[in-house]
Amino acid sequence: MSDTGLLVFLPPAAIVLAIAGSVILSIRAERRRSSAWEAVALRNGYRFDRILPPDDLPFDLFGRGHSRRNRNAVSWTEGSCSLRLSDYQYTVHRSTGRGSNSHTYKQTICLLRDPGMALPAFLVRKEKAVLDWIGQKLGMKDIDFPEDEAFSKAFVLKGDESLLRSVFDSETRALLLSMKDCFSTLEGAGDALLLNCGRRIPPEGYGLPAGAAVQLHARLAGRHSW
Repeated sequence: MSDTGLLVFLPPAAIVLAIAGSVILSIRAERRRSSAWEAVALRNGYRFDRILPPDDLPFDLFGRGHSRRNRNAVSWTEGSCSLRLSDYQYTVHRSTGRGSNSHTYKQTICLLRDPGMALPAFLVRKEKAVLDWIGQKLGMKDIDFPEDEAFSKAFVLKGDESLLRSVFDSETRALLLSMKDCFSTLEGAGDALLLNCGRRIPPEGYGLPAGAAVQLHARLAGRHSW
């Protein structure tokens, strides 16, 4: 083969090698992460499941995208509660003027369930100032608390306002403000609370979202004034 032929051939080959190398590195990273989660489970006497089916719960997060995956699940019980942290992911396809592309969103989630808890459905997420201002102008409303400007500026709260004003009393709002760096979204319905970290966290940091979920449960469980 001539030198010219080599020059024509090498760039595509280099691209293929780069892609293959990237895939191999990604697989190795996933294996290391899975082993780290398993080590957390073994160290604490928790259950570990490498793969679980997606949860069938009425939460916004679980309805997004397709190709949903639940991996590296660490589960345990505390009193009347069952807790589970896992790496959850889903894929979204977007169409553009030049075709379509896809993006896979990966995050660590904490699911807490207590059969004695009966929450009205709600969604709390961090406010996105410009986008939410535009949304309000277009008629998309969230539940604000005039007496608590800090909470109303920090979060968007959606659900049945007639029920949620009593759920999100001053103490609950203060608790959420104190832990706002622990989650991207928080959802509740019936016996379940779902805390989405918004990103993958290091396995050794599992205590932060789990602790936040337990604190919220302690605040909300047993309250049936709504």
